[in-house]
Amino acid sequence: MFNLFAFKGAQDAEMIQNQQYTSPEIITIPFNKSLSLRYGDLIKIKGFIVKKDNINKLMNEELEFTMGSAYFKIPFSFLIKSDKNGLIYFTKNGETNCFIDFSHDYFFNHKIPIIQLQFSDISVRLTNKECDYNVKIVVDKYILDNKERKQLASTVHPIKHNIRNIKHLKIPLNDQNENKYTYKLETQIDFINQGIFIARNCEHEIQNINITLNDNIIAFNYDVNLLNIYDEDVGMLTYYGFNIDEKYNSNNIVGCINMSLFDKVTIYITLKSLNDECEPYLDIFMPYWNILIYNQGLVGIQYSI
Repeated sequence: MFNLFAFKGAQDAEMIQNQQYTSPEIITIPFNKSLSLRYGDLIKIKGFIVKKDNINKLMNEELEFTMGSAYFKIPFSFLIKSDKNGLIYFTKNGETNCFIDFSHDYFFNHKIPIIQLQFSDISVRLTNKECDYNVKIVVDKYILDNKERKQLASTVHPIKHNIRNIKHLKIPLNDQNENKYTYKLETQIDFINQGIFIARNCEHEIQNINITLNDNIIAFNYDVNLLNIYDEDVGMLTYYGFNIDEKYNSNNIVGCINMSLFDKVTIYITLKSLNDECEPYLDIFMPYWNILIYNQGLVGIQYSI
């Protein structure tokens, strides 16, 4: 029997003193429209429910969150491929559905304070306009008592929280020599990066990752031996970090690269394909930090995207 409370700790133990917890909300994200997330005083996103037959379609979808002047995107392909425990399937009304976990504490290091958004809307939508199927979002809704609601809503000083975005790159690789490929990415970006995820497609063997700043500063240069020491498998992805704490879900920004300080960032990735029939491309997901600022009923981000 379908039991929502069994999903990934739906009954969150980290409650503010005196706050009351209500049961999870399941809301359908409408086609080609944004869904307002104004539910309760605080919310925590738990995941998404979709029919099993539509999982492959979701691989091309992105979630776009809008919070006041801030907006950021998270690809569904990352949520599906990075799920370490695997997708959860259940049957309801004769149809097989799937629960896709959303690691709220990875993307937001705080419960979203709806009560502080007096003058800012908060919503989510799917960015693919060709979406023709239902996707439901599951959120935990928290209700504060009157004293804490007033205290949180009347905060006059800016409150800052770190958040993560995910950028998805599907990269064709240039043939260097037999079964060996390299890719060069040049970009100008204004955010703090802590590493990259690479999908384990067709038994690719990563041989080198090099990140060069402004053409002459080597910030990161791992050969195959170092990669094998410092990599971390996360679901169907492998994470290569370059901050002090190499764990993929670390909230420690020390050692991350502040890309906004440099005019050009060049990432070189060299790999060997162990399968002759493998298509020469890589799925790369780049997690990067930004800072969400709540201030007097408004919310925005510190770094432009």
